[in-house]
Amino acid sequence: MSIALIALGLAVAIGPDDPDDPGPVTFAEHVAPILFGNCTECHRPGEPAPFPLRSYEDARTRGATIAEVAASGLMPPWHPDPSCLPLRDERGLTAEQVDLLGLWVERGMPEGDPSRTPAVPDFPEGWTLGDPDLVVTMDEAFEVPAGGPDEFRTFVFRLDLPEDRWVKAVELRPSAREVVHHALFFVADSEGARRLDGEDGRPGFRRMRLLDLRGSLGGWVLGTRPQPLPDDLAMALPSGTDLLMQTHFHPSGKVEHEKATIGLYLAEGPPSKRLRGFQVPPAFGRFALGRIEAGDEAHTVRASRTIDRDIDLISVGGHAHYICESMEAVATRPDGSAIDLFRIPDWDFDWQGRYFFEEPVRIPAGTRIDVTLVYDNSEGNPRNPSHPPVDVTFGEQSTDEMGTVLFGYVLADERGGDLSGGSGSLLAIGNGDRGRLRGLLGRFGRRGGTEGPGRAAIDRLDRNGDGRVDREEVPDRLAPRFDRADQDGDGALDRRELGEAADRLRERTGPGGD
Repeated sequence: MSIALIALGLAVAIGPDDPDDPGPVTFAEHVAPILFGNCTECHRPGEPAPFPLRSYEDARTRGATIAEVAASGLMPPWHPDPSCLPLRDERGLTAEQVDLLGLWVERGMPEGDPSRTPAVPDFPEGWTLGDPDLVVTMDEAFEVPAGGPDEFRTFVFRLDLPEDRWVKAVELRPSAREVVHHALFFVADSEGARRLDGEDGRPGFRRMRLLDLRGSLGGWVLGTRPQPLPDDLAMALPSGTDLLMQTHFHPSGKVEHEKATIGLYLAEGPPSKRLRGFQVPPAFGRFALGRIEAGDEAHTVRASRTIDRDIDLISVGGHAHYICESMEAVATRPDGSAIDLFRIPDWDFDWQGRYFFEEPVRIPAGTRIDVTLVYDNSEGNPRNPSHPPVDVTFGEQSTDEMGTVLFGYVLADERGGDLSGGSGSLLAIGNGDRGRLRGLLGRFGRRGGTEGPGRAAIDRLDRNGDGRVDREEVPDRLAPRFDRADQDGDGALDRRELGEAADRLRERTGPGGD
């Protein structure tokens, strides 16, 4: 029996003489306010929802579905656990609203007096936050093939800003929503970004390479709404930089063409504090995930980070793929008291988001943040993309896995530097990962300096004997490290680049143990 039928059966039990009976339930007076206030923003032309909910006919046609997904909690989509800290712009229906929808369907979905129907919300045409201060569009459409593996592509949006600007919000308007899973926005030096753009004959370029990245402007995923940063917070957009969009494409079964448009909402001036970020575990879980064996119903990943300066948490969000089941983050203060920061008990790959705390959350120095992620790689997981299940490890494909909780924060006091080991970076490496990173040094040689590791790496990897290591000569698992080391972007690593990459890695990880 479906959840909707159960809900409707309970509704029938409320007799006409029941003092709790609301009386006649109509679209005009009861249902329209619920739909217009919680659903129409996405359920309208040009938005991601599969059908509109702007009129009585729209609602009557989908009445049973509306009642069922409302009773089950599937819609409106809101996955964070409300028992944790309150978040801005929380979506969800009250028990009374769910009951009204069920009663309306059970009693024949009457329209009521049309004159009592509230006005359909007037959303800004094309832009959720109104007209942006700056609009940029891809120069050329990018063709996404009908099939094959997921593709990651970075596109350059030329800005040519005469002076530094500051960004409050970013809104993406993809032209091919069916294939765009998510996008990340970065700011990079114009010269390097434009040199890579179109190098293989197609718009954009693969991966991020070793660019002069100046910062992040957040991201986009299906179902998220653009939100201005709170208070006077804003993200830097220096002159001499371009906007980069790293896009994750998931083929839809037919050829699609993506030509995205981005709207930037600017602040009047610089913020009083810099917005920073970190992940637990770092690097999207690359070093913490391990192997998720086929059939494992509860592969658990635990990671921690101790905060060594007073900070205020501003935002939180998670990232994982299909077989993640749940994630949570708990902060334990130095006095032993705990804060349930964030929890998603039923992770959904298709509904990811960045959430802003209703109020900044003070995290005193010495607080430990513990994150737990659980993965279900069993046949019984309906979201498992592999049947029968296969072993899963970290990777960029949707059928691979990742897992992390991302935090945005400001320092309580800007004087004295950032968190140790973090440098304010979302990819900051924690102490527990340093041993694993040191192991990678062996791939570049262990003698130190540009001669030793560079020469050793060329001896091992240079299959065509040209004295350099080409991209094709490097194992796929080392591709991200190759792209960061390729400083001149020519698709090959010489002795100097290899040696400097090894030295940088050694400096980051230190000479000792964990």
